[in-house]
Amino acid sequence: MIHFPTVPEEMGNSKEVLEETWRELEKLYDNEKIRALGVSNFCCDDLENLLEICSIRPHIIQSEFHPCQNPAQLRQLCDEVDITFCGYCPLAKGRILHLDQIAKIAKNHKKTPAQICIRWSIQNGVCAIPKSRKPVRIMENSLVFDFELTEAEMYELNNLHLKESLKVVNLSSIQERMDLPDGYKL
Repeated sequence: MIHFPTVPEEMGNSKEVLEETWRELEKLYDNEKIRALGVSNFCCDDLENLLEICSIRPHIIQSEFHPCQNPAQLRQLCDEVDITFCGYCPLAKGRILHLDQIAKIAKNHKKTPAQICIRWSIQNGVCAIPKSRKPVRIMENSLVFDFELTEAEMYELNNLHLKESLKVVNLSSIQERMDLPDGYKL
């Protein structure tokens, strides 16, 4: 998986480096060393650029996805070219769980706001990747298959990003740290 659509300046031209990297991933796939190809944090333009040069299109794309960050155009593009869209940060690191719209829906279903966000992802056909270290929360996050959100609730959550836009992952700060090992500050 290519996790970011740009590379540090000292590595050269981003477009050329990404193309070369993708070609090497395609070879690994052809030689059955990896089972799938994917990208993460790509916008529509980045994905379209990759689709122009690739022999094997990505099988999956990971992108931030929750009711306050709903990249509809990217999801539509993925549908059109048969790429699985997978959403990370479905709970927005907890920053949206207090919102009235989500809390109200949770109360109506006798579920937690986190369960509502995960269920919303599933009903949108998006694979959700919730993160937790606490066993009780991991179990809670899995209990989302015994109810469904109504059409009206889905409509409200699908459009929440128009009123309450929030991007949890700051890609520009990641880009600033890219010259360090694994993108972390030392």
